[in-house]
Amino acid sequence: MESQFTVGQKFVRLSGTRPVQWQRHTLREGVGPHDHEFTELVIVKSGAIPHKTYGVNGEEWSEILGRGNAIVVPPGLIHAFERLAPAQECQLVNIYYLPEWFLWDLNTLWDEGLLPLFFATHLFRRWDTLKIWRINLTEEELLACERELDDIGNEYVRTKPSLLFARSAFFKILVILARAWSHQTPQHGLHLRPEIWEALQEIDRCIKDGAVCRVDVLARHVGFATSSFSRIFRSATGLSPSEYLGRRRIQHAAHLLLKSDLSIGAIASRLGFCDSSHLSHSFLQNQGITPHAFRKRYREYS
Repeated sequence: MESQFTVGQKFVRLSGTRPVQWQRHTLREGVGPHDHEFTELVIVKSGAIPHKTYGVNGEEWSEILGRGNAIVVPPGLIHAFERLAPAQECQLVNIYYLPEWFLWDLNTLWDEGLLPLFFATHLFRRWDTLKIWRINLTEEELLACERELDDIGNEYVRTKPSLLFARSAFFKILVILARAWSHQTPQHGLHLRPEIWEALQEIDRCIKDGAVCRVDVLARHVGFATSSFSRIFRSATGLSPSEYLGRRRIQHAAHLLLKSDLSIGAIASRLGFCDSSHLSHSFLQNQGITPHAFRKRYREYS
């Protein structure tokens, strides 16, 4: 199944000062097969609607989503909402977020159980994380999510909205969803060997310190021979240590582009790039746009 359209930045309008956006929708006609530039969280507020998902090999799955059901749709995956019967309608909330704005603190995402559902596809290349997740919320959990969304919306209309406030409210929504999911599917968490998790933390420490991070040194740090470490690391993440290091360094650069006024040269120096040209080349390869264009894109709607 091919996507008929992509929900992208022109619709979502994310920015460094609005890293979370959400809209309420009332569906009657359905929505054809489409995908997303950003992860989409959908929460059903009322009514019921047939939802269809599509596999990479042409498989199709259908289910009915009703009040309290939520889905997490990673970027690139195709899904659709089918037409409702006459005189019926379904109220949904769609939530989008800038992953780079939240990926700076890997420990918090891991400790709170947020990685598997909301950030694993941005960090790793594991096919078992590339799926549409369904979560069933209790009435209490649903109302709690609605309150936090209202708080974000009310904060955004302030003259100087607090990003800490918005971040905290959004994290509460993610924690509510993650807890509900873990209770329903406790066997499907993201399991990493302690040595691999330590390696991921060490890579982040090196990047934030602007230090050189060599694979052989990293392997010794967690007690493996280099060849064994590279094999186990790729099995756990879908990436080689060098590929993951490059991806994380670009994510940290994107975070600083969003949250600071540091020059590209200053960001390059801070994160261990050779110079601004090295950062720009690596950023373009990873993100498809230059650091300057990335910063401009996410300041357009600030």
